[in-house]
Amino acid sequence: MFIGKVYTLLLSYKKIIIMINRHINSSIVSNQGGNFMPTKIKKVSYLKQIQSNVTKYAEVIAGVLKVDVEIVDNNLEKISGTGLFKNDVNDYSKGRVYESILKEGVHRIIQFPRENELCQLCDARGTCIETMEIATPIKFEKKNIGVIGLVCTTDEQKRYINENLESHLEFLLQISDLITSKVLEYKNNENNLKNLMMLENILDNIENGVIGVNQKNKITYINEEGKRKLKVSDELIDHDIRIDIVASGIGDSDQYSVSIKGSTYQVMGRLVDLKSYDVDYSKILIFSMLKDVRKKAYAMTTGTRLLALDSIIGESAAMMEIKNKIIKVAQPTLRFSSEEKAVREKNSSPERSIQKATEKISPSSESTARQSQTH
Repeated sequence: MFIGKVYTLLLSYKKIIIMINRHINSSIVSNQGGNFMPTKIKKVSYLKQIQSNVTKYAEVIAGVLKVDVEIVDNNLEKISGTGLFKNDVNDYSKGRVYESILKEGVHRIIQFPRENELCQLCDARGTCIETMEIATPIKFEKKNIGVIGLVCTTDEQKRYINENLESHLEFLLQISDLITSKVLEYKNNENNLKNLMMLENILDNIENGVIGVNQKNKITYINEEGKRKLKVSDELIDHDIRIDIVASGIGDSDQYSVSIKGSTYQVMGRLVDLKSYDVDYSKILIFSMLKDVRKKAYAMTTGTRLLALDSIIGESAAMMEIKNKIIKVAQPTLRFSSEEKAVREKNSSPERSIQKATEKISPSSESTARQSQTH
């Protein structure tokens, strides 16, 4: 039952791809120079967690459209910037346009910066050099998690963007969707990692040893119980391992010879083949030490019911040794069982049944019987 559950769990998890570096620390940023700054610690955003990927997308946009690009998250922190905005990365946006888009979730085209109604309250209005701006929201799970800003600083750039405005807008939407897909990938990886950690925690708290082996016959995982059973304290990950089947065992278990770092161990268990599922987990060995299996087999003979020797499958030297010791330990019990059987047969004979029935007749019943005979 346990082996089946572990097998199902292991098949549920594919190889975890390399996690994107996350920045997990937030900080309180003071208000300087009239810039818009948050006044409390913010939760690390999705875009912050995939900042390196977001930067690559910003560079792609800038390279194709020949304009400056900045991308902010839902905290209005600048995750990426090119050209004039490159040195502003990790600062906070001064403008009001992005704040408006995060609230409304629609793209905006600002043809005349500083004159637009949103620009009237902007803290950077007096120093703004933009000639045009296009801003598009980045959405994930029906929430606005960031904004892509396309910024023109010359009249030539503005003319170029306006000549193909619709196609440029479509291009921004596609980049926004790509960033969203990368966020989804990151979140799935994070969930997979949590699930894998939970699985490893489960495997570290069971009575069976578990060893994961890749296609190159190197150890990729071993739980704490496996280390205890093999009496190894050092790290075994990436070490070579050889697993040879010795003989069939009890039930769905087999006897294996396991060789690691010059030591050989005799174990009983099951080798699960995962070759077609994951390169890091080509096979999983779930095992107990052979000596522990012997102890359990001996313990069976002390109960009220004996295990039939025919049900113990296997003809290896180790299994024959177990069978012989069971027979020796069980002899007194077998003799007692034969004597008890004879007594039970005697007690169940017809003569003994009549005798027992007669002995159960009460004195009052005997008196009644004598009175009947007198009359």
